[in-house]
Amino acid sequence: MEFSAPPRDWRAWPQWLRETPGSNVLVLRAFLGVTFVVASLQKLANPAFFRASDPTGIEATMKSAQNFSPIGGLLGPAIHVATLVGVVIAFAELAVGLGTLLGFRARLAAGGGMVLSLMFFLTVSWSTTPYYYGADIVFFFAWTAIVLGGPGSFSVDAWLETRRTEALKATPTGKRPAVDRRAAVRKMGITAGLATFAAVFGGMTSAVGRLVSNSSGGGTASSATLAGGPGASPTTGGTGTTGPTGTTGSKGTPKGRRIGPASDVPVGSAAPFTYQGVSAYVVRPQQAQFVGFSRICTHEGCTVNYVHSTQQFLCPCHGSIYSALTGDVISGPAPLPLPKISIAEATDGQLYAN
Repeated sequence: MEFSAPPRDWRAWPQWLRETPGSNVLVLRAFLGVTFVVASLQKLANPAFFRASDPTGIEATMKSAQNFSPIGGLLGPAIHVATLVGVVIAFAELAVGLGTLLGFRARLAAGGGMVLSLMFFLTVSWSTTPYYYGADIVFFFAWTAIVLGGPGSFSVDAWLETRRTEALKATPTGKRPAVDRRAAVRKMGITAGLATFAAVFGGMTSAVGRLVSNSSGGGTASSATLAGGPGASPTTGGTGTTGPTGTTGSKGTPKGRRIGPASDVPVGSAAPFTYQGVSAYVVRPQQAQFVGFSRICTHEGCTVNYVHSTQQFLCPCHGSIYSALTGDVISGPAPLPLPKISIAEATDGQLYAN
């Protein structure tokens, strides 16, 4: 594998690409590299991903996957350090993506990509039916092309190998060192440079994400968690009393469990909360109208997300679409609508789920 510079005449590029070893994996490397870098930056820029109380975060995802994953027993201990696991995954994706894009230690990067893809397949994608609807199993096998064949000539690895070969040819046979120190130093230098860049770039992305989140009051209503969200205990409103099954309110206080203030849900938006141990959404179609639905897809149990622009719920696993106004299925494969949860607003502006 040697580095091959492109010809000066661009009209000769098609033939040069066809004749240059490794050109067939260029598009694959670009797609896999960009995808993993973007996936990493999305995690680092989203504070909710690392927040234990957020139903869209890494901890909630791991708890959900624990119920159906074949390695669910291994997820139990990891849930206690979910934030650390999330950080490791984000930076691992960044390292894999950068290594693949540059073609530097490409086989090692591709091997890391295979491990991450397999881990995702055995957890969040395991319930995808049929299996080919899930992207992670496809990513796993796509990485094998680079693991087996290498990154090709258009890579830092090929350039380093060319430099090493030229240096060895210029050295008398009897004086060739057992270990090429210059090549080793180059690799160490590039590795250190990429590691520093990844750490600084990832840290800056995370800082900007937190800054944007804080400046917007913790996120928009479509992604914010109500005050009575995950982990919150039943509380009373007004002069109501709290019982084992929720709150029995007095005049002006609805029955049920207080989940947070109505002001957290602007008109046309939604906010997640937890009701009886199930992740749910409260949606506010109009000023005085609130509707609630379970977030558990009726197809395979994935967690649906609210799409503000269309006022719909979208299942990220298989693409089922539900109406955010009625919970009805707009597009399958989901067989049933989302279970409804009654939402009422008290005179003090608090929302109650029943």
